[in-house]
Amino acid sequence: CDPCEPGSFANETGLRTCFSCELGTFQNVNGQDQCKNCTEGTFANVKGLSACLPCGVGRATNVNGSEACTPCVEGTFQDSIGAAVCDPCALGFVSGSSSAVECLPCDAGSFANETGLSICLDCGLGTFQPSQGQGSCDDCPTGRFAETSGRDDCEDCAAGTFAANNGSSSCDPCSEGSY
Repeated sequence: CDPCEPGSFANETGLRTCFSCELGTFQNVNGQDQCKNCTEGTFANVKGLSACLPCGVGRATNVNGSEACTPCVEGTFQDSIGAAVCDPCALGFVSGSSSAVECLPCDAGSFANETGLSICLDCGLGTFQPSQGQGSCDDCPTGRFAETSGRDDCEDCAAGTFAANNGSSSCDPCSEGSY
């Protein structure tokens, strides 16, 4: 009798042929009576494999015996092969598509204040963010304002006006007797 080749098995005596390992399984040793499940981060999408295939970048599986890897959802990424899970984007970074291999930094004037976001949020009125990849915006300082959202800088109040508080979205006219 000949032993079953890798990628196949015989689980009964007296068989004339070996069975191919099913989807999601493999066998890397000769003469076995069963196949093994693919481990997390690997899959078998065809029968008769002697080794499982690693998930590609942008994909993952945390299931043993997987027939396919799942694309990373928006807000997550995976830059390594053979991963069990996709990682959430960090604060200040987003991924707006599935199967992402990286997260992109939010532009100046915007932010991402939670992990795993798919879109950046514009800085609100009275706030600004001069840098990319940030998790929050800063209030405009006294004497400056931001009357629109998504600002990367605040404007100075014009002569004859003032902004007495941080986070102002407009300037107030100076009272009589002052400038």
